Amino acid sequence: MSQHKIAFLIHGLVVGGAEKFFISLVNDSYRRGLDPLVILLSSDNALFHELDAGVRSVIIERNFKYDLTVGRQIRRVVKENDIDTVFCVGMFSFFLMKLYLRTGKGIRFILSLHSTIPRSFRDYLMNLVYFRAAGKTDRILFICKAQQDYLRKYYRFTPANARIIYNGIDTDYFTPDAQAANKPAFIPSGEKVILKVARMFREKGHQYAIAALEHLHQDHQLPAHLLFVGSGDAAYEKEIKEKAAASPVGRYIHFIPHQPDVRPFLNAADLFTLTSYTTETFSLAALEALSSGVPCSLTHIGGAAEMINASNGELSESKNVQSIAKSWHHILTRSYDKQELHRFVADNFSLPVMLENYRQELLS
Repeated sequence: MSQHKIAFLIHGLVVGGAEKFFISLVNDSYRRGLDPLVILLSSDNALFHELDAGVRSVIIERNFKYDLTVGRQIRRVVKENDIDTVFCVGMFSFFLMKLYLRTGKGIRFILSLHSTIPRSFRDYLMNLVYFRAAGKTDRILFICKAQQDYLRKYYRFTPANARIIYNGIDTDYFTPDAQAANKPAFIPSGEKVILKVARMFREKGHQYAIAALEHLHQDHQLPAHLLFVGSGDAAYEKEIKEKAAASPVGRYIHFIPHQPDVRPFLNAADLFTLTSYTTETFSLAALEALSSGVPCSLTHIGGAAEMINASNGELSESKNVQSIAKSWHHILTRSYDKQELHRFVADNFSLPVMLENYRQELLS
């Protein structure tokens, strides 16, 4: 077994795809006999309990989002633990490492990128600075080709030491028959269910899903239900619930808070959708849906086109509610082989394959 001493650095363990990926990777490293050290930059760690009990962790809390002063504490922790490999999730974490450990001899840096389109122009400018911190020997890991192409085009980010590793999920956990496919009690028998599992943040585009449902009912005469599963920003959640209540199809829109196990909802859904217009790169939630035998309608951002094809769903234009509604209608009026959808994910995006690829990077 390798003698590498590895630190895993992330902004925090809130509910999200990048955070779930991080937990899977850390736990796998621990179970393989390594002694990973987790460094968290926030006390907001809703998923912390999912880390294996024996994993060492340190919380270095920031005073504000772009607090660079915590870099000194990170440097101290890295040196005290004789860390020789630092695995960073996210550009800010990576930038802190390079800023405060730029003279650290023998330290290997790995950057795992999980976002693509910036939320704002300010974030774009910050990323321009962050990407310039990458050196020739730093290992850069993309999670899809679309992400690599986008960052090359808009940031001129062309690292020589790079690789694409697709996200993967546990296809033994997410299966078409994991739970009984019963509709929630508040949805009449025989009526269609569109499911969106996503954090309640503006960039996830819940408002476009509500508008698309109106078009689905009015233009396509298909009275489906829209089920939102997820929690997040309280102010945004209140705004979306008010928008749903004021909608002419409001009684067809339902809200469920974050669920530790979404399988009952996946297996009750006729369609899974994401209506994001930024940040989405290669959705774990969409892979979980496909693995559960649920066809997907995703907005055409990030690597959506690398997982969606004519046999498992459709793509739509982000912020275009007519396009979203049209894709929903097409999917809901045709049939799909649930087992074929599951096999597609098992063959291409399985968790064991993903973890093995990352293990090779960590131990190389």
